[in-house]
Amino acid sequence: MSIIPTQLATTNNTTVKTALQTESVISKTPLGSTPSSISTITTAEYSTGKDVVTVLTLNALAGAAASLGIGNIVYTFPAGQHLELVYGFSNLSLTAAGTAVNADVGLGSVVASGAVSVLSGTATFENRLTGQTIATDPAGGAAASALLGATGTGISLNVAGSVKNVFLNAAGGWNANNVGSLTASGVITLKWTIMNA
Repeated sequence: MSIIPTQLATTNNTTVKTALQTESVISKTPLGSTPSSISTITTAEYSTGKDVVTVLTLNALAGAAASLGIGNIVYTFPAGQHLELVYGFSNLSLTAAGTAVNADVGLGSVVASGAVSVLSGTATFENRLTGQTIATDPAGGAAASALLGATGTGISLNVAGSVKNVFLNAAGGWNANNVGSLTASGVITLKWTIMNA
């Protein structure tokens, strides 16, 4: 079993004196990347020149019986230094054949693996966005959303030698009839700041 990902546009409104005015935001070629082998993720980035919001839209990102941690890469930050500020899930839904499972889902710097039913046993499985409980369903489980500010330590203070990969990970006590792929649909948002000179 493997995980599969689904876009979003955001406007930032600011008040200037008595008028409501839309802040200038540049939509551009993404600084980071998603592996070319994964065609089910659409990437959009919005930047003020230094601050960046990366929006990953998942269209069925593919991710077994028994407790198992699984995952898939969804994004790679560019080389250099950056500060990760906020991570978010919006309307993230999981689809899997068979009996529903309350999966533990998070964003990490390493792909989840091994006989685990939760991500918390290995810090790097969820060191960006800690595990959220999201139920699977053959027709797509109830959509879940989460927003988490980075801690300002560890992986979020991302220097040149830090891990740049972002993985969408899930773990659960899978049933014998949970055959095939676990798929994820929804939006992942990463807010970060370029720290290079």
